[in-house]
Amino acid sequence: RIGGKPKILMMNRISDGWSDAQPVPFIGEFDCNDFTPSPDGNTLYFTSDMPLEKGKERSKQGNLWTVQITDSGWTKPHHLGEQINTEWHESYPSVSYDGTLYFFRREKDRESKADIYRSMLTEKGYTEPENLYNLFKNDREELDPFIAADESYLIFCANREEDYGSYDLYIRFKLGCDTWTEPINMGSDINSPGLES
Repeated sequence: RIGGKPKILMMNRISDGWSDAQPVPFIGEFDCNDFTPSPDGNTLYFTSDMPLEKGKERSKQGNLWTVQITDSGWTKPHHLGEQINTEWHESYPSVSYDGTLYFFRREKDRESKADIYRSMLTEKGYTEPENLYNLFKNDREELDPFIAADESYLIFCANREEDYGSYDLYIRFKLGCDTWTEPINMGSDINSPGLES
């Protein structure tokens, strides 16, 4: 955090190590966090409260955005659109090789249950996000997803009876044909009495 605001910081590789950490140049005064690169490293997905139009009020909830890194620097942030972003809070984007986007959405308020969603990338853009609650047949809160680039496993954050702390990291392995294992706690080498995310 800088001045109480969450920011993404970047460092450049230099001859004798790394440069000092500096805020990414594309975000300005707005909140910016929960980021992940695409598997090819050319696109950064992140959450921000940036307004959709310059000069307008910042968003009341987090929205998903992207920027691309080019030879001449960062592109302007691109809002992922109303198909992905709603009046609720979207966060923790993660993408596979084919561009399938996983993220979590918390409806209503911070006390509401959060679910993981998935949206396929097509020539026309992203499909209507699918709530994986139905696929996993799970009525427990699951959030902060990380999808393997080949979609062979999904890591996420959850709060369950077998936790080592308040929230632990769990993993599901894909068995094929969109069939997944039950959640597996990633164990005490990963999880602690604190919160893992």
